[in-house]
Amino acid sequence: MSNIKSSTKKQAFFEFVFFFFIGCLFGYLFETVLCFFQFGKYESRKGLIYGPFNVIYGIAFAVAPLLLKKKSTLQLFLYSMLYGGLFEYLCSWFQETVFGTVSWDYHNQFMNFDGRTSIFMMLVWAIIGFTFMKFCYPLLMKMVQMIKPTFYFPIGLVITLFFTFDILVSSLAMIREQERLKHHEPLTFIGEWIDKTYPKEVLDKIYPHRMKPDTLKELRTN
Repeated sequence: MSNIKSSTKKQAFFEFVFFFFIGCLFGYLFETVLCFFQFGKYESRKGLIYGPFNVIYGIAFAVAPLLLKKKSTLQLFLYSMLYGGLFEYLCSWFQETVFGTVSWDYHNQFMNFDGRTSIFMMLVWAIIGFTFMKFCYPLLMKMVQMIKPTFYFPIGLVITLFFTFDILVSSLAMIREQERLKHHEPLTFIGEWIDKTYPKEVLDKIYPHRMKPDTLKELRTN
């Protein structure tokens, strides 16, 4: 019985990490293609320093099965809309509060909420959630079942360690950028390494779409 429970936990862990990975990759591709059609140019739309990944979509894909599984078609659409809008709002607030930047602003859209999300974007999340659960989720589960259970934990652990490092370094780089704007010197050798490795010029190439505090103030006063 304990072996069965252990195997089930390992599979659940692997599924969560696997969906997170797929979501991060999908988010980068989706945002990059969307940017190309909107502005006619390629622009980096990744959310982490290393790899073509967008964490917001990764979290959404990993959590979606936990919230949306076994929902009716109408519930699936409505829950995706509400959860997606709330999630996007909180992500925008978190990024601005912790890192002092915002990567999107919908203040010009009809029925927006502090520019962090809008009715239109909530509908987009509803479509993404509905499509993911109805069509992508079953296919991804088949892929999971094709992998031997003995590989669940090792693969999941490697992916987890990589993203933990990537998220940590990316977060520290953004925090140090705000500290540099305030003319605060690094307090440790880690801060010195971050300043040397990820100066403004490097971050501008990785995150060209992020809006600075002055830009945000200007948007919200117009």
